Amino acid sequence: MGGRKNALDHLDSAYTNGYNPFTTGVHTIIADGLKGTEERLVPVEGGEYVKEAKIGSAIMDDDIIISLNHFKGHELTGFGGALKKSWHGLWFKSW
Repeated sequence: MGGRKNALDHLDSAYTNGYNPFTTGVHTIIADGLKGTEERLVPVEGGEYVKEAKIGSAIMDDDIIISLNHFKGHELTGFGGALKKSWHGLWFKSW
């Protein structure tokens, strides 16, 4: 997570990188709250290895998720991390 340890740090990083209400037309919500402690346990139906997942509470209250991710190059693998970045916003820090 680097220097992003709480919601304000995440928002600052998002704004610095152009993800702000003025450019996107929407507000950013940090799913696990201001201090990163708001979570819910969600059952993983049919999960063979994982039976439940910790998800930021705001995700569970949302009717819709708009994902505005960017391409992240990984030269050694030849894979961009757009899917990783989408998931990264949903998982809870204690995992």
